[in-house]
Amino acid sequence: MKELLKQNIAQHISLSENETEEFCNLFQNKIIKKKSFLLREGEVCKFEGFVTKGLFRVYHIDKAGAEQILYFAIENWWI
Repeated sequence: MKELLKQNIAQHISLSENETEEFCNLFQNKIIKKKSFLLREGEVCKFEGFVTKGLFRVYHIDKAGAEQILYFAIENWWI
């Protein structure tokens, strides 16, 4: 996981090796089962995620009850 994260960071900004390590150490590897939720209605998001494997669907339900997909978070993408 760390190598993918380091590669992604390096594409956007320049950090020293020490800064990169410190940043990567803020993350923890977590396996999310298929059809599980990272966040549910009413919960406050207090994290940033990085997808190392798989795909996430980010959506909300509008007032009419219709599902509105905002985006898909693919591998090597932030969520």
